[in-house]
Amino acid sequence: MSRPIEVRELTMEYSEVRALDNVTLRVEKGELVTVLGPSGCGKSTLLSLISGLRKATAGQIYLGEERIDHLPPQQREIGFLFQNYALFPSMNVYENLAFGLRIRKYSRIEINRQVEELLEMLGLTDQAHKKPAHLSGGQQQRVALGRALAPKPNVLLLDEPLSALDVQIRQRLREELRNLQKNLGITTILVTHDQEEAFELGDRVAVMNKGKIEQVDIPQRIYDFPATEFVACFVGNVNVLSGVVSSGKIYSCSLAMDIPDYLKGTLNNTPVRIYIRPENFILEKETNATAKGAMRGVIRSAVFRGALIGLDILLDNAEVIHAVVTKDKTSSKGLFPGERVVVWAKASHVVSTQTAPACVKAG
Repeated sequence: MSRPIEVRELTMEYSEVRALDNVTLRVEKGELVTVLGPSGCGKSTLLSLISGLRKATAGQIYLGEERIDHLPPQQREIGFLFQNYALFPSMNVYENLAFGLRIRKYSRIEINRQVEELLEMLGLTDQAHKKPAHLSGGQQQRVALGRALAPKPNVLLLDEPLSALDVQIRQRLREELRNLQKNLGITTILVTHDQEEAFELGDRVAVMNKGKIEQVDIPQRIYDFPATEFVACFVGNVNVLSGVVSSGKIYSCSLAMDIPDYLKGTLNNTPVRIYIRPENFILEKETNATAKGAMRGVIRSAVFRGALIGLDILLDNAEVIHAVVTKDKTSSKGLFPGERVVVWAKASHVVSTQTAPACVKAG
């Protein structure tokens, strides 16, 4: 029976390095939360503490209402799929799947029943007597997943489970993994550095940076409404423009935007940073007509990306922005390199009142 998992104020220190810094996160029963962040941000450390492979410096871990951070790994009822799969090379598929059940003293009949169920569920029945070396990468990943699921854990932890696979296999297994997780209804935490994977698989996404969770939300809100500068810059591409508050609006060059609710009351002339996704610009060829609340510039370059075209635009104030438009729109509106354009912002989100840009602009 699946149960929620919760960490409260979890901290992990190595000498003078704080790998996890007061992390709190709750994953509901049957929910899949992806933990997204760059290498070294503490993602894998979080999993190792939840599983019991390491002991936290401070904080608590709860499985449902039961505190479990004092328990050894084998008593936590948590399945762990390692990044490198950690299959036993001398054991065949059947024996790898049965291993966890044997050390837990399951009967031979029960072991055989559960392993046969796993083999069928994972599409590995005809691979049961093969050693890991004779399996494809995708098959090895399924065996490792099956071994983690064999004892019927309350929680499943997945550490970069698809990173070792090539792109086509990874895409197919994402769908298989998501369907399996939903069918089993098992509470799951999946660590990844792949943004597409995090958004596709996660009911919610937790974005980590330097040992802290900076935002937890559904994927669309993470993308559209980043809570911090790091989230805005790390997730997807973004343009960072300098602006100023004046009379209830935010201005950047001649671009004018309504001020968001949480910045209302900000004093006039307060400098801000404006974060705009490349697809949230509206472009038109420049004419003699007045374009109120818009920026002007010249298209410097265009990059073909299949159905989309990426445009670099040199604004009249010497800043460069990056926009994405459909291939059809570039033709119908004459949006080609060398053309002068007028630019509006379709949507924007201000996340800081500091002045110097803190991240690289979209490319």
